[in-house]
Amino acid sequence: MKLKAILENLDELPDSIDPRDLFVEKDGKFELAIEGVKTQADVDRLTKALSKERLDHRGTKDKVKGYGDLTPESIQELQDELEELRASGEGKGKGGRPSDEQVQKLVQLALEKERRPLDKKIKDLETQVTTLTGENVVLVGEKKKRVLVDAIREVTAGDKGVPIRVEALGDVEMLAERVFTFDESDKPVTKEGVGFEPGLSPRELLVQIQVAGTKPHWFKDTEGAGATGGKGAGAGKYTGVNPFDKATFNLSAGSKMFKENPALAKRLVATAKDPSVARTTFAAYLTAAS
Repeated sequence: MKLKAILENLDELPDSIDPRDLFVEKDGKFELAIEGVKTQADVDRLTKALSKERLDHRGTKDKVKGYGDLTPESIQELQDELEELRASGEGKGKGGRPSDEQVQKLVQLALEKERRPLDKKIKDLETQVTTLTGENVVLVGEKKKRVLVDAIREVTAGDKGVPIRVEALGDVEMLAERVFTFDESDKPVTKEGVGFEPGLSPRELLVQIQVAGTKPHWFKDTEGAGATGGKGAGAGKYTGVNPFDKATFNLSAGSKMFKENPALAKRLVATAKDPSVARTTFAAYLTAAS
């Protein structure tokens, strides 16, 4: 690993380091490489590059010195006039009148002269369009990133939110940037080929990850609403909040109920007003309870 020239605190200082790690090979030699510090070799390379640039600039300046106050535009005008004079003095027809070829060439020269400023303007506009398109892509990307972050924060907030730890939100947002796209309504949904079922909302994705247990450090240890009684207590009316309804969805409570009282859990899924999230999330539990 490289040493850093500036540290926020001494805790960042490594306990031990191999001296060979402090050198990198450049141009057949090994140079000391400390992050944030320029070596003499770096300075020499920069000085050499600046010297070459000055020499190139001086050579270009010497080449154009002989043209005095002439600009590229004025030189082009002089060249156009020269071409017109040459064309007007060639190929005279009968009676000294210009021949058809001569007239055609003069017309062509005139058209090229008139078209040249338009071509330049078109090129300038194309450059502007390219620049604006690039800036727009960046702005659209930043806007969608903000929308995605807001969606993640929304589905993880409050008592009904997916219980993500605050310190894990950064990792969740990084995953979201990789796996989400936007549908026709500009709502974030998982895309194909990213290891998750396509079309999932942020809430559905996080719930599936929690159920799968692949990122246990992301989630808080929560106690959800239990069922009335333990195993075998599936009879009778359930008086608690249905954890399988979309409006009152509670992943922890639902998982616990499937483990302790699968019959009651299955009945609550069937009687939920909107069990769409539950059926997607607890599909394996429902199959096992059948």
